[in-house]
Amino acid sequence: MITTSAPTKIILTGEHAVVYGKPGIALPINLPTTVNIVPNTLQKMRMYSNITLKEKDYTTLHSFIQIIQDSIPKKSAEHFFDITIHTTAPQKMGFGTSASVAVALTKALYAAHNTTIHESTLLALALKLEQITHGTPSGIDHTTITCNTPILFQKDPDLHWTPLPELLDNSLFNQCFLLLTGCSEESTKEMVAQVRAQYEKAATDTQVIFDAIEYQTTAMQTSLTTDNESGFHTCINTVGMLLEDLHVVSPEVMTLSQDIRKNHGACKISGSGGKKGPGSGVLFVHHPDKAVINCIAKKYTLEYIPLIA
Repeated sequence: MITTSAPTKIILTGEHAVVYGKPGIALPINLPTTVNIVPNTLQKMRMYSNITLKEKDYTTLHSFIQIIQDSIPKKSAEHFFDITIHTTAPQKMGFGTSASVAVALTKALYAAHNTTIHESTLLALALKLEQITHGTPSGIDHTTITCNTPILFQKDPDLHWTPLPELLDNSLFNQCFLLLTGCSEESTKEMVAQVRAQYEKAATDTQVIFDAIEYQTTAMQTSLTTDNESGFHTCINTVGMLLEDLHVVSPEVMTLSQDIRKNHGACKISGSGGKKGPGSGVLFVHHPDKAVINCIAKKYTLEYIPLIA
């Protein structure tokens, strides 16, 4: 049996703005996807998962497998496998699970054919698979997950990214939590399309938001590299309110965010968001007192995960 894994990710800043050439910062997190592959003699692929897969999901996965296997220059005699996908991150909450599946599955199939895959090939294939799922993704998910390190990312128009390994051990992250507000009813593709429609309707106002997010991305990187807790806290709140202005946060999550801020916390959605409600995915929260976050989570009957386990 062959086993591979890939992390998931959260976005610190840059949601939606990265699609329009602005920089973003993302972190890999230890909520991995694992893929197990065993050859079978049935002349067909069989797939299993710990999450419910609809018919369109099976169709997408079969497309993934075909694309990956077509890219392998020299295949082994065994072309058919039992494939088991196990994800530990919640679905449709902004953790980049589709990119995590794409990366882990690609690594597993290459290993099954005794073929080494280089990072550049893995990045290119993962992007192609993400395009099937999301249409025109920014690339921040699959890049962070493939490289498994914090990155400063920009697409202008080509993909450019800079590793930020120094962020891995940042003490400020010990005061951060991932509050699970509930699955977004919209897909990432739908949310990206919604923002695009808003941009086409009100380009000037939307560009102001993107420019402000860009400024906060630079400020956040500075705050993290200098261990400036106050600056980091302010950046989180500012980006959170900018994303609310972009109309990618549900009214229920906006109310929750206001409660966190009234209790001296900072928060923002991480990922594409969702406004049909009630959930908008994962809410990134900074607060020095875990007890306060625990009380808020209980008040709203929500689960939360420490960013650093």
